[in-house]
Parts: sequence; C-alpha cells; structure tokens
Amino acid sequence: MLYRGNKSGLNDEYEKNYQHSFTACFIDHTHQLGANFAKGFAAYKSGDYETALGEWMPLAEQGNANAQYNLGQMYNKGEGVLQNYKTAAK
Repeated sequence: MLYRGNKSGLNDEYEKNYQHSFTACFIDHTHQLGANFAKGFAAYKSGDYETALGEWMPLAEQGNANAQYNLGQMYNKGEGVLQNYKTAAK
C-alpha cells in the first residue's frame, strides 16, 4: 500500500511525479511477469519443459503462486525434471 500523506516534506508536484513513475514501473514489471508466465505456459503445453522451467523458476522465486504451483506439478509428475515429491511440496 502506498503512503498517501505528505509528511515527508516533499512538495506535492514531486510526490505526484514520484507516484506516477512508481506506478509506471510497477505496471511494466507486472506486464513482464505476465509475459514470462505465458511464455512458460505455452512451452509447457508444447512439451518444452526446459523452457517452462526457465521461465517459471525466477517467477516462483519472486513469490508468484501460479509459477510455484506449476513447478510443483512438474516435480510431482517428473516432467522435465527428476520426479521429486519433496521438492514438489515446497
């Protein structure tokens, strides 16, 4: 949650520009994450598990629940990785 008050001593114009810059960066980053997830999903559906793993692993490490779940399924089924129930449960 963004802080909306102006207790920092910054003028309103500076704060407004900062918030717009932050929002633009966040949206771009979110779009990039979505693109990587979609690329991984397309790769997985086509049987290219190596690419799916490469796209989803960084997302999972950043806390993306969908990527974490899909990697868990890959480890559970042994798709492109050695089957490992312990890793799948992480």
